[in-house]
Amino acid sequence: MRAADVQNYHRQVYAEEVAALNACRFDLAKAVREMPGMRAGILTDAIWSEEYVTEWTNSGTSPRPSLAIAHIAFGAIAENPQRQAAVDGASEALNDFIFPVASLAPKRKARVALAHLDATTDHIYCADSEDRFVDAIHGVEGGSLGKHRIVSVYHDAAREPVAIRKDYAESTALLLKPHLMGKLHLPVGTIVSIGQDSEDHPVEITGVKPTVDGDTLTTYEVDSLPLTPGRISLWAYRFKKQRALFAFDGFSVQSFYDDREVLVTGTTINDFRRTAAHIMRSCGVEPA
Repeated sequence: MRAADVQNYHRQVYAEEVAALNACRFDLAKAVREMPGMRAGILTDAIWSEEYVTEWTNSGTSPRPSLAIAHIAFGAIAENPQRQAAVDGASEALNDFIFPVASLAPKRKARVALAHLDATTDHIYCADSEDRFVDAIHGVEGGSLGKHRIVSVYHDAAREPVAIRKDYAESTALLLKPHLMGKLHLPVGTIVSIGQDSEDHPVEITGVKPTVDGDTLTTYEVDSLPLTPGRISLWAYRFKKQRALFAFDGFSVQSFYDDREVLVTGTTINDFRRTAAHIMRSCGVEPA
């Protein structure tokens, strides 16, 4: 896609989303009023200040104002895991206002996997995450994981893959199905960190396959995925034009990266699902 075309689309999306967020800012502020802490303060500033939203939107991680606010809201949830009113308020803000503005409103009849909050604030969900997820699946397909020591798939009892995790720099996972975490609907393509198993929700290893380079493919069964939501990746979006926005690192044509545009538009969530199924078979787990 031409940089100028994507830039024009970017401007259109930005203007439409700022107007939509301004129209619901009182409801957003009401939803997050119970949230204490630094992230909650940043979230409040973002709701009330277009300049602040612009600052957070100006990156390859959150190229839409709604995604910038969603990223902040996820951080606020991670900081307040014991304050249920705060988590519920952020979930309401995301479900009812932010995700619809982002064109990610939950589909009513969609089959969802279950998740629960296992909060951590230690991870960084930078713009390199997408590149590293693509490196991981290419490594699996090529038989050598490279810098990824482990690539793992989490599946449910029906052996349907729900998330794929890479382990390079940051050990983070990509959701392959929509998840329901308490009241919060997390879209396909959300980048998350995976937490620990528990007595109530065990994470059981179901398969291990060493690679030729001594790295490891693993599979786990979960009934509820322990996670911390990090940010929305480009693979939450179906259409190439929407994903191409993630090739910007700013608002000018000069900040559009052709190599990244090829990466972000040339790989789809179905590529990750196919790789997940391949990993499961390699580990002796036949996918659904």
